[in-house]
Amino acid sequence: MSPNDRVGTKINGYGMEGGSIQTTKPISDIVKSAFETELLARGFPEKAGGKTVTADVTKFYNKFHAGFVGEAVATVEMNVKVTGPNNSVLYEKAVTGAKTRGGLMAMTSGEARKALEGALSDAVSQVVSDPNFINTLSSVVVNKEGINS
Repeated sequence: MSPNDRVGTKINGYGMEGGSIQTTKPISDIVKSAFETELLARGFPEKAGGKTVTADVTKFYNKFHAGFVGEAVATVEMNVKVTGPNNSVLYEKAVTGAKTRGGLMAMTSGEARKALEGALSDAVSQVVSDPNFINTLSSVVVNKEGINS
């Protein structure tokens, strides 16, 4: 995904599509920042013992639903991996984050952004609250060159 990726479409009260909603930053940068913030808050440095966290985002999209009041339904799907210094996969998990914001009178890019931020937060939270993920980042890796923490 790249900057100006379409992450939704504005709609009117009749459900008719209007303008597309696009990102101003690459989605990869948005997701990277979310993970960095969460990991730093939990005391993990940027390079945790030579381990690398990657997130392959497969869906980052908001869909509006019209009605008497509208709702924004955002979904973020990603496959998260932790690899060791020798590129061996130490952890792997597919997650889906979701957020619905109801009671909307206007279905705008600002409302889509709030829903997408909530869905991203949900997805990242599922990963960083997984004890296996935390244990993987905390564990010592043994490889041919010696021990890396």
